[in-house]
Parts: sequence; structure tokens; C-alpha cells
Amino acid sequence: METRLNWKRLAYLSLFDLRNATRDPLLEVLIYVPFVILALLRLGLPPLRAALLRHPGFDLALHYPFIISLVPLLMPIMVGMVVGFILLEERDENVLTAISVTSLSKASHLAYKTIVPMAYATVISYASIHLAGLGTYPIAATIPGVLVCSLVAPVVAFFVAAYAENKVTGLVLAKASGLLVIFPVVAHLLAGPWAWIMGVTPSFWLSIHFTTLAAGQEGAWLYLGVGTVYLVGLLVALIRRFERSVF
Repeated sequence: METRLNWKRLAYLSLFDLRNATRDPLLEVLIYVPFVILALLRLGLPPLRAALLRHPGFDLALHYPFIISLVPLLMPIMVGMVVGFILLEERDENVLTAISVTSLSKASHLAYKTIVPMAYATVISYASIHLAGLGTYPIAATIPGVLVCSLVAPVVAFFVAAYAENKVTGLVLAKASGLLVIFPVVAHLLAGPWAWIMGVTPSFWLSIHFTTLAAGQEGAWLYLGVGTVYLVGLLVALIRRFERSVF
């Protein structure tokens, strides 16, 4: 089955999705959230660090690598929520069923819904890491990790679209996907051997990849490999589940 997308068709689909997203107030808010996160990192963390140093004597800079490690998870989650709701709307309006009998083909449409969110998530995540102004990560070494983290976008999108019965349950599932960020936070707070319990989630492996990379320790690429296998497996399973629920 033909899965290749030409640039003209890709541009048309992207503009169509953008129009759908801006019609919904919730989705429009989600579009701008990544930029709010970047502003908070660049403008909010330095004064917060200064305030903590004056009072309890807590140096937040020691935790900058971990804080930044959450950025390439947060950005794809936001993107995935938007795409997930668009997929739900397309399903409810029978757009996906109609597409399956057109020249676009089901496989091409699914490829588009996977690749474009990944590309957008990659750009905003990479930019945010290095525009935050915290000087935590080397520029080139973060590229593989950001690319792998971008898989979170289609994972969240197809998770929402595959299991939500309507937009209400879709909102619940979208919020639940935010737990991907909570697990690394819990692991960071636990530290020691107990932190590895959080290894049941892919986000743990991605976060520890970045913090290990920042510290210059061994194992960063092994952790990224585990996270990659985990996310690819999840994505394949969720796409198949979505296909069964729609086509």
C-alpha cells in the first residue's frame, strides 16, 4: 500500500489540522502551552533560584539537568493531546472512514499523523532545551534523545484516539497521559535503588538518559535504547488498536 506523502498533500493536511485546532478553544490553548513552558524556564527559574538561595539555602541549579530533562517529554505530550483530539473529531465525523477509500489511503494518513507531530515536537523540544538559557546540555548530543522523545507525541495521540469514546473521555485520557511526566519526578525524589521502580514507564528511561548525559556518566545511550524500544512498541500497539476501532 502506498504510504508516501507528497509535499503539496502534506501542506494541505497540515493546514486543515491547524484550522481544526484553532476552532476549539481547548486545542488552541494547548498549541501555545509549549511557548509558555519555555518562557517559564527562561524567565522564571533564575529568579526562583535566587529566592531559594536567599532563604532556605537550596540551590535549584543542581536540579537544572533534571528539570530540563522533562522538557522533551512535556512538549510532545502537548502536541499529542492536540493530534489526539483531532483524530477523535475525524473519527466522529467519519472522515477517517472516507479517507480509507480515497487515493490518500489509510496508511498514508496514519503515517502523516505519526510523522508530522514527531517533527513539530522535535523542533520545539530541541529549541526549548537550548533557548532556556540554563546551559545544561551539549547542543549536538541532545539530538538523538529529542528525536526519541518525539515519539511520545504520536503515542499520546493514538492512545487518546484509540481508547476514548468521545471528547469527554478523551479529555480524561489526555490528562492521564500527563502521568508520563510524574513518574520521572517520583524517581528523582526517591533516588537510590527505589527509583528504578519507575522503570515500568518509558518516560523514566528518557529522563534518566538526559540527566546521565548532562552528568557525563556512562549508560546514557543504553537508557535511550531502552526508551526507544519501549516507545516504538507502544506506538505500534496503539496504532493497531486505533485501526481496529475505526476501520
